Amino acid sequence: MGSQIDFDINDALKKYLNDPATIASPEADRALQDCENDPDSLSSGLVNGVLDGIIDAIAENPEALAKGSIFDSLQFLLKCAPTFLPTQRSPPSELHSELFQLSRSASQLPTQTLSKLLDLVASGLSSEADVIHSELETEDQDAFRPHRQLLEMYAFLLQWCIAIVEVKAAEKPNAGPAKGRGAGKGAKAKGAPKDGSWDSSAQLQAALDTMCKTLKLKLGKIFITTSERDTFVGLFTRPVYLILESEQRIKITALRMHAFKVLCIAIKHHGHAFGAQTSIIQNLSYFEHLAEPMAELLHILSEQYDYPQLTDEVLRELSSKEFNNNDTRGLKSISSFFVKLSELAPRLVIKQMMLLIKQLDSEAYTLRCAIIGVCGNLIIDLSKQEERNENSKTQINAFFDLLEERFLDTNPYCRCRTIQVFMKLCDLEQKFPKRRQAVTELATRSLEDKSSNVRRNAIKLLGKLVSTHPFSVMHGGQLSYKEWDERLQA
Repeated sequence: MGSQIDFDINDALKKYLNDPATIASPEADRALQDCENDPDSLSSGLVNGVLDGIIDAIAENPEALAKGSIFDSLQFLLKCAPTFLPTQRSPPSELHSELFQLSRSASQLPTQTLSKLLDLVASGLSSEADVIHSELETEDQDAFRPHRQLLEMYAFLLQWCIAIVEVKAAEKPNAGPAKGRGAGKGAKAKGAPKDGSWDSSAQLQAALDTMCKTLKLKLGKIFITTSERDTFVGLFTRPVYLILESEQRIKITALRMHAFKVLCIAIKHHGHAFGAQTSIIQNLSYFEHLAEPMAELLHILSEQYDYPQLTDEVLRELSSKEFNNNDTRGLKSISSFFVKLSELAPRLVIKQMMLLIKQLDSEAYTLRCAIIGVCGNLIIDLSKQEERNENSKTQINAFFDLLEERFLDTNPYCRCRTIQVFMKLCDLEQKFPKRRQAVTELATRSLEDKSSNVRRNAIKLLGKLVSTHPFSVMHGGQLSYKEWDERLQA
């Protein structure tokens, strides 16, 4: 256990991203290496025996990870579980190791071991961050070189652990244990319920907390060049984006907030803005469930971290893209993102409206519907401002003009969306009487629309205009025809 490992993060990352199973672990525990071509011998007892010794060593001193036998044993164990589902990509070339070949399709480790590994790496990183924090103010740049390597090693293993945990979480619950997991028949049966019921959310939150703690260190003193720092920060942001890809994970509010916190700190303090911009655009294009969470992320980044620049850049990039109706999933996601962001952060969206309005000319009706919704949300925000100047009045009128034009949109869905937005505006405290008159005439005209949906919505709008009339202060909620007729005759 004496030799120190010479760890090169760039080389390790290259191999990991290509195929983790190809990462060499020559100094791994001999008992583990003997299992390479005899997967059935990888028993829970053997794994726990090796792992417990490593846990004790790292608990005593987090620098123990730099010992070749400890680091390689951990890498060996991590190679025994897949980092991607077989359906996600084709496996690279065949391996000589029977154990690692099996681990590409199913984990050869019980979930209890995966849980131990995640906890071990996260707690080790936390301890190392504490050590660095206490020494940052006293030592020079050269003294941090060993600490830098340790941080990279812990972060690299943590990224690997989270990838495995996410694959495990994505597996179907009824998937049986893989052949060759190593425990005896009795042990398999006993461990099955535990494997099926393991909820890793709490451990992931703790790991994300540790990431935040590490990112709050003065990394500029530890990593000399920007590329070194970016590589290190990427070890944290990559698994966070992986977590967000899970529709089930994103529904857990605490986990989502922890993930957002890691990204916000990386963007605000460690130059991750451009990388985040690229990832957000990709997430909106490929993951429909991330539309509203991405808007929420940008809102938090702007409000709590005072960094609205990323929102501006994302909106600029999206508004300059050309879309067509064939890209249904991406269009729906981006449209939902626009609407949600205009609800959460209307002041940021209004700055880019001159660019976004161009999408009203897009051939994709989904996108036109979104911009119609955005105009409605911006009118709501502007109407609620306590002090309105001439500029805000001009903006309100401009958005009303755009909405009224959409009554003549070529697509019935857009015409329906316009009517629905006006129904929402009817509930505002400020009634805009002149606009209500114009909208009433437009809604009346829509009663003759060729689309039954448009006609149905037009009837609802006319009913809403009557029920939310602006004369209730003077004459009460119910308008009596007899009373008004008497006044007219007088």
